[in-house]
Amino acid sequence: MKQPDYLLKIIDRDQQVRVFLSHTTNLVDEACRRHQTSATASAALGRVLTGAVMMGSDLKGEDDIVTLKFDGQGPAGVIMATAG
Repeated sequence: MKQPDYLLKIIDRDQQVRVFLSHTTNLVDEACRRHQTSATASAALGRVLTGAVMMGSDLKGEDDIVTLKFDGQGPAGVIMATAG
């Protein structure tokens, strides 16, 4: 049985420190399947998606979004993820 994806956010009492724990294997697997990525591109896409999930979880407004865009100018080209 697959472990479900999750994001756990821990914030100290003074709201000075935040710790994020995430499991995004299912999200990344599905994105890689849809985009038919190579192993290297899959690793990069997974990092971008996970970062977007974590940053998106900190948004305050209902209509707020965050977009991460990485252009390594290599074979993978531009990798972009948006969360909101």
